[in-house]
Amino acid sequence: MSILSIPPIVMAAITLYVGLYHLLIYFRGAQRVHLMFALMCFAMGAYDVFCAGLYSATSVTEGAKWQRGQIIILSLTNITLLWFVANYTGQISKKTRYLFSAFSLLAIIVQLLDRSSFTWLIDQPAIKEMQILGLSVTYYEVNFGPFTTFKNTVELAMVFYLLWVIVRFHRRGHQQEAKPLFAVMGIFFATLINDMAVSSGVYDFIYLSEYGYMGIVLLMTYHLSTTVLEAKTVKQELRKSEENYRILIENMTDWVWETDIHGIYTYVSPSVQDILGYEPDEVVGKNFFDLISPEQVRRAQAEFERVSAMREPIKALEIVHLHKDGYEVHIETNGAPFFDADDMLQGYRGINRDISKQKRVEAEQERLQQEIIDAQRQTLQELSTPIIPVMDQIIVIPLIGSIDTLRARDITRALLAGIGDYRAKVVILDITGVPVIDSGVASYLNKSIQAARLKGAHTIITGISDAVAETIVDLGIDWSEIETLSDLQTGLVTALNGLGFQLKKQES
Repeated sequence: MSILSIPPIVMAAITLYVGLYHLLIYFRGAQRVHLMFALMCFAMGAYDVFCAGLYSATSVTEGAKWQRGQIIILSLTNITLLWFVANYTGQISKKTRYLFSAFSLLAIIVQLLDRSSFTWLIDQPAIKEMQILGLSVTYYEVNFGPFTTFKNTVELAMVFYLLWVIVRFHRRGHQQEAKPLFAVMGIFFATLINDMAVSSGVYDFIYLSEYGYMGIVLLMTYHLSTTVLEAKTVKQELRKSEENYRILIENMTDWVWETDIHGIYTYVSPSVQDILGYEPDEVVGKNFFDLISPEQVRRAQAEFERVSAMREPIKALEIVHLHKDGYEVHIETNGAPFFDADDMLQGYRGINRDISKQKRVEAEQERLQQEIIDAQRQTLQELSTPIIPVMDQIIVIPLIGSIDTLRARDITRALLAGIGDYRAKVVILDITGVPVIDSGVASYLNKSIQAARLKGAHTIITGISDAVAETIVDLGIDWSEIETLSDLQTGLVTALNGLGFQLKKQES
């Protein structure tokens, strides 16, 4: 064996070891790019073995066999390089990969089976003898046939295509990831130019492809190993983050959940037990609507269908749920849709908050507010229709401001209540402060006077203004049977006289 065969053998061993290492990484769950790199290492390692054989060849016949093996393995190397770059960048279509791969596999089959001058010109040896660093180097080779020349041209075009892919990858914002690929292509083209020059007799030197492949393997091994370590670090950080998130979720008072597109719970945090009394395992697999009060299912279904169709989040949706023990629990639901890689809706994730206490507080506040409003209304009614007992059996009800039908009812009630409370025989309705009276109010006043008459009280209306008098005449309201007087003073005197009292001026 030639001493020049030793370096390729050593490099083959290293390359095969690296390939096995990355194959193991792939089987432990790493990305597919590690599998492609492992296959590329195996092809390059095999190429190194054939290089060692070529260095040890002692005849053209023997050398041609090793040369044939080199060219066949180069086709495999190009296939694995293509798929490695495709997986690394994600920039090469399946159609392109399959097209180049099919051509190279066809070329391999042809070169394995054909023994004519179509692939190799066996009768045209290309022996190269040279002295390198004091060592005698002899390459026993033969010239390429037309098919092998065509195959090499196509595969060279493929390498240029890969260079264009890497440039495009770089331009699309992956500058850092593209750097090692540019280095790989630089090494590849440097050794290719050297080997073409040596093969053409431009200068005497050894072939460098095997050494270039060793450089590519070491470079990408360093880069991918760094990526693996970074991914491991990220994975550890992610695991730590997930653990922190899990602890946070499990200790939240709110209920965190996830459903699929049909509203089936796929995850429920432990807080559901505090809110609805169910264990998380009892809820997972149930439909979103199974836990809702039957009276609100239709409304909840309509809202869920609406947001799902619009791919919108669920915002502050208040739905009454049923506790495991049967009582109602008011829940506020907030959720957001999530999608797959194809932007298809997969379901919703969100948080449910128990707002039962808040609802009870709001109901109590509303009750108290209503009580205040009722008390204020009662006070206003009393102020708007005051009952003034002037003396025994005489009450005065002074009315101020506009009178509508609602206030007219209140006046009727106050008048009847005043008659009963003060045992009044005479009621004086003073409307001096009333600007206008319509037919409806006049009708209520007539009914009030009739009701007072039924309770044994006589009603006197005082203080009719000119505007009110004109309105009564214009509307044709008949107050002929009602005693009306110009002012309150006259009304008081008339009321006293009606009860048998007389007013006398006291002489000093």
